[in-house]
Amino acid sequence: MNSKTRLALIVSIIVLTSNVPTRAQKVAPQEFVVFDAPNAISTMADSINNSGEIAGDMIDPSHYPARRCFVRDRQGNVIAFDGPNASVTRFCLGINDSGDVIGIFEDAQTSITHAFVRDRLGNFDIFNSPDASATFPTGINNSGEVAGYTVGQDGVTVHAFLRDRSGNFTLFDAPNSSKTIAWAINNAGDITGEFIDASQDNNDRGFVRDRQGNFVVFDAPNTSTTVTIAINNRGDVAGSANNGNNGFGFVRNRLGGFAVLDAPNASFTLPTGNNDAGEVTGYFIDASQGNAQRGFVRDSGGNIVTFDVPNASTDLNTGSLPKAINDRGDITGYFFDVTQGDKVRGFVRIAHKECGGIGP
Repeated sequence: MNSKTRLALIVSIIVLTSNVPTRAQKVAPQEFVVFDAPNAISTMADSINNSGEIAGDMIDPSHYPARRCFVRDRQGNVIAFDGPNASVTRFCLGINDSGDVIGIFEDAQTSITHAFVRDRLGNFDIFNSPDASATFPTGINNSGEVAGYTVGQDGVTVHAFLRDRSGNFTLFDAPNSSKTIAWAINNAGDITGEFIDASQDNNDRGFVRDRQGNFVVFDAPNTSTTVTIAINNRGDVAGSANNGNNGFGFVRNRLGGFAVLDAPNASFTLPTGNNDAGEVTGYFIDASQGNAQRGFVRDSGGNIVTFDVPNASTDLNTGSLPKAINDRGDITGYFFDVTQGDKVRGFVRIAHKECGGIGP
């Protein structure tokens, strides 16, 4: 692989002092790998699989189209790519353990937005939901099943979908829904997301739909808004809720038990991913640090460690934004680097669990 397909920069840093655990807990050092996609002025890592491969999107001003997707392997090699005949490849939103990546791109000739699955060899499976003006894939499991949502030709109607590996579509809506969005799918085919319930004052509510099409609808306790973002293979979901005063995170297990996830000093906490060990990652707005966005990881026992990527800006609307966690506990996301004019860069927080404690 030549130099243009490798990372422009990899910085491995050991940070010993930035953990802030809740509860008494032994905490091991954090190791961060910071990276830029080749020629990128912005690198936004979005997902990580159990091999440590990362998918995301980037902005490369030296290339047309400037907005592209990338895959980074565990050794740090990066492949940047575009959708076929794309004027812009907007997002890469997930990667499974086979290396299949999902995303969307806009066709340069027709200006039509297409969804895609790209396999490890670079082959594209392009698709659109029937009778939709736009199709947004949001999750892919190890069977190649894709979940997401569609926007109708009227530009208003929104349905969730499941697409199997053979290309068959199932559109679905949660009960009494005026809009249903699927955000994640696990290997059992369970799908989670949010919907607007027309029978409940149009409140946002959470759902889990199993492979047979059965729904479980739920609200976080004492809240008006519930949004579920992630689901692991145990059927545990993670998401955020609002009680009218502030937003906080939650974990709901398969039996319906809720646990509140509220990072220290947080005015808002947003979980973005969970793994089969019951660990949850995400970010929060820290009211004690100028409302900067900071990362966190919560173990299955409820212990929380907050973290910042080295050199992350603490200005408003900047900071560290973890997006996904694999079963090993490696976390990926992006941050705003204060030493490079708040340039958006990717990172991996490497887990070293043999050391004991939460996280690395």
